[in-house]
Amino acid sequence: MLKRLRASMANPSAIPQYKGDNVLLVLLYIIVLSFIAALPVLIKSVKTSGASVATKYEIREILIENRDDFIEGNINDNTLTITNKVEGTVIGDKVAIILPTDEYEPTNFLSVQVYYAVKLNEHNIEVYFFGSKIKTYTYTNLGLDGIDFSFLHDNNYKERAKVFEQIEAAYDKVINDVKPFWTTFNVLSEFFMAFSITIMFSLVLAFLGRGIKGLVFKESFVMAMYAFAMSAIGQVLDALYGFNLFAYIGCFIGFVYYIFALRNTGNVKTDNI
Repeated sequence: MLKRLRASMANPSAIPQYKGDNVLLVLLYIIVLSFIAALPVLIKSVKTSGASVATKYEIREILIENRDDFIEGNINDNTLTITNKVEGTVIGDKVAIILPTDEYEPTNFLSVQVYYAVKLNEHNIEVYFFGSKIKTYTYTNLGLDGIDFSFLHDNNYKERAKVFEQIEAAYDKVINDVKPFWTTFNVLSEFFMAFSITIMFSLVLAFLGRGIKGLVFKESFVMAMYAFAMSAIGQVLDALYGFNLFAYIGCFIGFVYYIFALRNTGNVKTDNI
């Protein structure tokens, strides 16, 4: 297997000698590489605590920009009091806030790709992840007692900053509690992304390359999968540095490697070991 790894990563001219490999063996190889591509997401999740600075800044911006449509009232003695009537509001593109007067219908929010839903009740907050309730908090547990939502309309920026710090501390606690769910989702998403990209491009190239130098579809498919293993490396770099260009570069290198492999088909001996 180390020979195949070396060929698919650094010596595409040697790929044709493995064209006779069992498809299941190559799929196992791609599965392992796809899990490696997902590792940076897992490592990042383990090393981080709470919400990112960028997410906290986004929450502040959204609340301020939508303050005229947000709730009015306060939280005292673990009791939420609302003095106006507004509908449940989708915050950003991943979180929904549902007010006590609204019924929670998970399918309504899943259709717009909302991952989290926060249901504000009179004496507690329910947190949902993809439609399933995972945690219930009291306002006191989250340190939200004493908040007056009129702060959003207050021009005293110093006081407003203090309230935001309260909200962000509560958000950090929720994020840490749901981390196992979110991490599992992200790791699996990254894995299936890397795996599906490799398989999809391999099928396309296998179809286009069949018949060239006498290759049958299965041989062309095996060669394409080995060549496109580089796309997994692009996914790793993308996950580590958050730069999507790495993923595209990985795919491009996979395409170039497949061309090299095709050009050398017939020039190397087949190795099924």
